[in-house]
Amino acid sequence: MKLVFFGSPEFALPALELLNSKHEVCLAVTQPDRPKGRGRKLEGTAVAKFCEVNAIPYINPVAVKTASFAEKLEATGADYGIVVAYGRILTDRVLNAFKNGCLNIHPSLLPRFRGPAPVNHALIEGCTESGVTIMQVGSEMDAGDIISQKKFSITAFNSAGELLDFCAISGAQMLGDVLDLEEKTGLLLPRTPQDNNLSTYAGALETQSARIDWTQRADKVCAHIRGYDPRPGAWTVYKEQRIKLFHPQVFKASGKPGEILGMSSNGLIVACKEGSVTINELQMPSKVRMTFKAASAGNSFDPGSFMEVF
Repeated sequence: MKLVFFGSPEFALPALELLNSKHEVCLAVTQPDRPKGRGRKLEGTAVAKFCEVNAIPYINPVAVKTASFAEKLEATGADYGIVVAYGRILTDRVLNAFKNGCLNIHPSLLPRFRGPAPVNHALIEGCTESGVTIMQVGSEMDAGDIISQKKFSITAFNSAGELLDFCAISGAQMLGDVLDLEEKTGLLLPRTPQDNNLSTYAGALETQSARIDWTQRADKVCAHIRGYDPRPGAWTVYKEQRIKLFHPQVFKASGKPGEILGMSSNGLIVACKEGSVTINELQMPSKVRMTFKAASAGNSFDPGSFMEVF
């Protein structure tokens, strides 16, 4: 099939790589270069870099609601537009610029967790399963008809970053299977409308909401930390410093919320409202993420002292 690919971050790469190996990706569309690093040098997206290495034509337009942009896409004569974490809202004309419209990989079991951060919210809310959906893109965000879905279990140790990587690979394979079957049969697979009454919204994560509330139960604190890992990173204040915490586990020791109880083989032990958690990794201000053991070599975490409670 002839395809136009819309995507920007690393999450989009497994799908782009697979589709480029099996179909004709005649054009990729990605977000504009952004300043990064201390030198604020302009840098292309992960998709742009992949396209440069693999000789895939790509554009990174600032404006995507113009007639000229839609005309460029219509001129490709592509069978599908494939949208994977592009990060921009597309107009109806763009969505209809291709013979069969646009398909999307969404990392949730739609209609639950529509929005930009479905995996994060599934973890934060303590879900024990989630999934990946292949859908036909419609004018309303993440509300298009469902073509294919796959469930997977969430363990007590998964982080949002780990699950996103899994969804990227699994979703790419699912999308490839859909296109292979449609190409083989010459027919579109059935589309099932979503039940809007069952929809929930997974909004973008904010730094302030990532703050850890030690007055919650230990399992809730663990779910919160894993849901914000790796970005923006769940944080707390200790000795007037904002530190980010990662890789938590529920622990049986008890104390006052936020109290440092000591350390175990899994890391620093911090008390919650019920139970406690161990913290295996953390990130001090202006430092890289590291194990608690490495961080404690240059920082003191005194038993009986407290993480700030708000």
